[in-house]
Amino acid sequence: IAALSALWARETTGVGQKVDVSMLDALLPMLSLQMAQYWATSLYLPPWQMPLSGGLAIYGIYKCKDGKYVSLGALEPKFWKKFCQIVDKPGWEDRYYAHGEANEKLKIEMTRMFKSRTRDEWIDLVGVADICLSPVLDIPEMEDDPHIRARQMVVEHEHPQFGAIKGIGLPLKFSHTHSLPPRPAPALGEHTLQLLEELGFTEKDVADMRRKRAIFTGKP
Repeated sequence: IAALSALWARETTGVGQKVDVSMLDALLPMLSLQMAQYWATSLYLPPWQMPLSGGLAIYGIYKCKDGKYVSLGALEPKFWKKFCQIVDKPGWEDRYYAHGEANEKLKIEMTRMFKSRTRDEWIDLVGVADICLSPVLDIPEMEDDPHIRARQMVVEHEHPQFGAIKGIGLPLKFSHTHSLPPRPAPALGEHTLQLLEELGFTEKDVADMRRKRAIFTGKP
């Protein structure tokens, strides 16, 4: 975003500029809710107690009967109401705003409930209802997920040494521009000779550099 903003500024003003981006600076906005809560209340909660990190009963990950997990994101009242109807817990509807001890009690009850069925049984029960309950997949399950397959987010390419290996596909999809097929990372020194030749070095120059061990070509 910073690079695109600088390019747009150059287009509109004719002036280029240096973009300074710190990894720490970029991470800090991800804590905006937690920091705002602390500044407003002087209350600091451990990560697992923060509202969107497991603190709220209506927004978290729950273990099921088979040891697998589901993710519930009923943060909006309409999702919570529908969830309560589907799991046959009408008495939970007015506990949407539960906080403190009431929230912890609700979380205990929900934890007990989710352990009564397997993950897939919960997903089958929910069906296509819009309540933000999803399965937490492991990596093999993720590879077979219809969405992942349709979006080509797991791709294979041929490695000269190891054969077919898998990688993560490009998450950006363009209507007219297709991404290049994945290719393996070059071996150490694989393109040294090619680059030296492009830079105008002769075979004698290369031989001298190799003799002095100034370069590595990956070949004797």
